[in-house]
Amino acid sequence: MRQHAYQIATDPLDGAATKEPVVDIPYLPPSAGLPVETFSLSSLLERRPQPDLESRQRLHFELLVCCRSGSGSHEVDFQDVDLSPGRILHVRPGQVHRWKVDPPYEADLIILRPLDTRWNWAPGPHVITTDAQLERDLQTLKRFTDPSRSIPLPAAGLKAVRDLFISVLRLDSPEVPEANSRASIYAEFERLMARTEPPPRSVHRCAELLGCSARTLTRACQSVAGVAPKELIDNAIALEAQRRLSVGGRSATAVAASLGFGELSHFSRFFTRVTGESPSVFASNSRN
Repeated sequence: MRQHAYQIATDPLDGAATKEPVVDIPYLPPSAGLPVETFSLSSLLERRPQPDLESRQRLHFELLVCCRSGSGSHEVDFQDVDLSPGRILHVRPGQVHRWKVDPPYEADLIILRPLDTRWNWAPGPHVITTDAQLERDLQTLKRFTDPSRSIPLPAAGLKAVRDLFISVLRLDSPEVPEANSRASIYAEFERLMARTEPPPRSVHRCAELLGCSARTLTRACQSVAGVAPKELIDNAIALEAQRRLSVGGRSATAVAASLGFGELSHFSRFFTRVTGESPSVFASNSRN
């Protein structure tokens, strides 16, 4: 049987399929060895029970949902995104998402190994509108990743497929900002928040790690994002806390410790201040 990257989790003790919803899904490359895999939503539904898919999941790979017919919605980081023909939703690694397939719609699904390790700073839902060139690129990806291919792609072909996926996402790198400019400092701040586990909670600590003053970092964030770095830090940590509380059955105590809070009471006050509800209320609501 052909292996798919979007697999059902198994119990580590006996290999049987778990009875609990799959909530944390690693990337398992398909048997063809391609860095990209394409299949339809209907074929995924044939392999996975609908209730299982409709639980919240945290993916360890890039996912594109390319709506082909019908209309519906998809939840990404607790926000609903409308889907209709011509719209493509990009779910990034580390984001929490949930399928909503009632009413049913059809979509091409494209997955790829993570392009980056941005677990804590992924922005909101990324939606792309198709055009003629993008549609041609999507069809080329489908041809390259057709499971019936009898001849494997050479190394250069594998790189070309990956490059094509990046082109579909329109992730062309912007012009590199001048060193020490506010844009450059803000970009380094983003990378710091994305790749530090747990992310720093202090503006002064972030500035120290970036080699600048807190005032310089504040000016950079206000210039580029229009808000102070403390607000960006708090929002990023609160979102990561929501993700961890909503999947895997983790307790608030465990989530607090994983994010560097020494006391549950400190975490609870922080979470309530930023999100407007307590960790226990959010966890209860997110699992309903």
